[in-house]
This record gives sequence, C-alpha cells and structure tokens, in this order.
Amino acid sequence: MRAISFALLFVVIGLHIQDKAYGGTAWLLLTLQFLVYPHLLYWRACRAKNPVAAELHNLTIDSVLIGAWIAALGFPLWISFSASIGTLFNNAGNKGVRGALTAALALGGGALAWIALAGFKLSPDTGWPVTLFCIAGLAGYLMAMANIGYTRNRELRQAREQQRQGERVLQLANEDLKDRLREIDLLQEQLREQANHDPLTG
Repeated sequence: MRAISFALLFVVIGLHIQDKAYGGTAWLLLTLQFLVYPHLLYWRACRAKNPVAAELHNLTIDSVLIGAWIAALGFPLWISFSASIGTLFNNAGNKGVRGALTAALALGGGALAWIALAGFKLSPDTGWPVTLFCIAGLAGYLMAMANIGYTRNRELRQAREQQRQGERVLQLANEDLKDRLREIDLLQEQLREQANHDPLTG
C-alpha cells in the first residue's frame, strides 16, 4: 500500500510542481522520496528482527516526511488534504486511534521542521488536474483500504466457522468416547460378576 500511495503522491505532486515550474532539485527529491524511499523501507523492514514493529515505525517516518512535503509546497489544499487523510487513515488502520494521533503529531512535526528550516509559505491553490487526481486517488486509496478490511473480516469469519466446525467434530468425538467408556464400564462390571460368582451355585 505504501508503494501505491506514494506513487499516487508522486503523480499529484509532480503535476503540482510542473504547474508551479519548480526546478530540477524538486524533481530529484520527489523521485527519491516517493519512488525510491518506499522500497528502501520495505527492504529495511524485511531484514529487521521484528518486521511488524519496523513497519509500524516506518509509518511514523512517513508521516513526518509527508508533513515536510506539505509545508514545502506551501500547504496546497487538495494535496495537503489527500496526503494527510491517507496518512492518518493508514496509521489508524494499522495502529488504531493512538496511531492516528501519533501520525497527526508527526505530520505537524514534519511541517514545523520544514518551516523552521526554510520559512513559512502559504500557497493553497491547486490546479484542476491536481484537484481531480487527488479526489480520484484518495477515493481509490480509501476503497483499497476498505477492501483490505473486508478481506480480513471475511478471512476472520471463515476461520471462526472452521473453528466452530472443529469444535463440533471434537464434541461428537468426545460423546463417542464417553459412549465407549460406558460400554467398557459395563463390560468390566460383567467381568467382575463372572469372576466373583460361580455359575452353578451363584
């Protein structure tokens, strides 16, 4: 999901910096951030002792960097909204409400760090291509996340149904075992009777 969402952000921000006639450095940083960086984080997470913890930590790093990009671009309305919502949604989906709050702080921290480094700039306008791509990209991203949630819920329901079936099979086997134990108890009682009583004299 990171690679897909970052590729979408690459297109959106690329359209924006082309419209604003930014220089080659912006394109280089854009390429490194949104096309190279996601694969480096994936590589890092795969080699970590705890890949899940590494990936959750990576989400916070993402939030800081996206906050810096939003501030560097001058807080363009649709880019800021789409990137922030996507980041918060992704963190909430993987780390819960606390994750979303951490992401919000990280977004703000990244923006403040850029402002401290380069100064505050406000340029909220976005062209129609950027606006339309942001709307379509955000809708697609949220649909993809919803589909992941649906798939996980379906798998959970299937696992629960398999567990219920397993419990039913175990219950039937347990009842069968109880029946056999009763039969064994009856046979043992009959054997005791035969051992203790002479058939002729009783």
